Amino acid sequence: MGYNTINDVARYVSDIIRPGAKIYCEFNSAAGRHRPTVLKSPLGLVVLEPKDAPDAASGNIYTVVTAYTKRTAHGVLVGNVK
Repeated sequence: MGYNTINDVARYVSDIIRPGAKIYCEFNSAAGRHRPTVLKSPLGLVVLEPKDAPDAASGNIYTVVTAYTKRTAHGVLVGNVK
């Protein structure tokens, strides 16, 4: 795949989260803090988690929970990366 070292992790994540990548969500958080999953085949998927960020224009940011080569996301298609 071309991602052989720990230094390649950020590049792997950014190669998945590209314009047009599909965004899925399982909507399974009782607290309403749902983790969206961004999918781009054939590379894999990235699971994100919302975090409060008062300094951000929107008031929140998304951090990476995990990324792996699984190619099928669970949940409802909610949009695409712009």
